[in-house]
Amino acid sequence: MTMASDLAELRAEVSALRALVLTMAPMVFGQEGISAENVEALGAAFANQIQGINIEGADPDVLQRMRDLKAGAVADLFSDAADQVRAGGDEEPDFGG
Repeated sequence: MTMASDLAELRAEVSALRALVLTMAPMVFGQEGISAENVEALGAAFANQIQGINIEGADPDVLQRMRDLKAGAVADLFSDAADQVRAGGDEEPDFGG
């Protein structure tokens, strides 16, 4: 596989996972009575934990960039999930695909 096809496959997988999360969020969080604000707080907590990940031997600048990208993606996903909870699942989610 070429790098371009690997990236295309990865993007498709991420898009599918995002679609699943945004589809399930109103059902799971909403039915459990978890507020949109708490969904966002959960995402922020996960993003904060990502900042503590250390990979021994990794270039510090590359590692920090990876942490920042992953933390941002998690926070964005949970923010979008919170929007879905607010809308009660009636809003058309942006699957990012």
